[in-house]
Amino acid sequence: MRRAVRVLRIIAIGLVAVVLVVVVAVYALSELILRRTYAIAAHAIVAPRDSLSIAEGERLARLRGCTGCHGSAPRGLKAPLTRQHFVEGGNLAYLLRMAGHKVLIMGSMNYIEREMNGLRPDIALIGANQSRKENYDYAGRLMRALGHPAIVFPTHISPEDAEVKVFAREVNVASPRTRVMIPTKFEPIVVPAIH
Repeated sequence: MRRAVRVLRIIAIGLVAVVLVVVVAVYALSELILRRTYAIAAHAIVAPRDSLSIAEGERLARLRGCTGCHGSAPRGLKAPLTRQHFVEGGNLAYLLRMAGHKVLIMGSMNYIEREMNGLRPDIALIGANQSRKENYDYAGRLMRALGHPAIVFPTHISPEDAEVKVFAREVNVASPRTRVMIPTKFEPIVVPAIH
């Protein structure tokens, strides 16, 4: 009887060890996959300035643009929701690594703070229109979560709108070393590559 218990104990310990090795291996492999970066040649991105391209951009903005940041849910909508279920096409954020920079591109004035923690972009394109005020300490919490990016570009707002300067002040109060760059329409902004 003792021998059978001892054999079972050895088998159980062996199984636990195998499961532990598999879990560690899967975790290590997934970390390698998630942290993979790709070398992409740096290219200047130039916005077209011809009247035909500008007219097409205006048409697309009217057709697909922000139609109010959050519409009401259609009748009969059931979970799980996917991107196409959202009125504005989904609120997504992207972390783009390019020319040595980490660029965060936010799709709206809302975010899940824990998802932003630790991203550490050096450039952030952040929504700055009035709806940001629906989030308590929007700029301050976001700057802290992102680790105080070096450059912030306000988006979803016209450079002529007085509110863009209010947003810039909010960012600078929360993150004094962050440079808020308010773009001029159809003017390229060159940020040197980091090697």
